[in-house]
Amino acid sequence: MTQAELGKYLNVQNTTVSMYERNERQIDPPTIKRLCELFECSSDYLLCQSEVRSSGLTEKETALLKAYRMARKKDQMLVETILSEYIPEEQLLLPEA
Repeated sequence: MTQAELGKYLNVQNTTVSMYERNERQIDPPTIKRLCELFECSSDYLLCQSEVRSSGLTEKETALLKAYRMARKKDQMLVETILSEYIPEEQLLLPEA
């Protein structure tokens, strides 16, 4: 994809795309979102904060994961207990990351 093609998609000049590439101009959040949609990747991947291209999670799944991580340990354990009947046993034996 050329800078002109990307610029047209983002509704910016190709010189703006060039400035993005050279880190001479900040990319605003709506533009980051459009780039993630175009390249089918997460913003973390796009911004080199992760090597994982996409989590594959829906927005709802991501929100649930964030809520789980913010929950107290005893509440996390309750969620794990409830969901354990839906998780294959071999996955339960994997060590935590």
